[in-house]
Amino acid sequence: MSLVNSHGRAKNHSFKPRACSVHSQVVIVLLTTMLEQQRGYQSISS
Repeated sequence: MSLVNSHGRAKNHSFKPRACSVHSQVVIVLLTTMLEQQRGYQSISS
């Protein structure tokens, strides 16, 4: 497991920091939209 994790980290470091920051921002936006949709469905059902 440690070997796989270290290899994955090496690949991540190969990318530019800007790309990583943008990727993280996109993930956060997707997560927030998913939570908002779930809340919306719950409010409609209730």
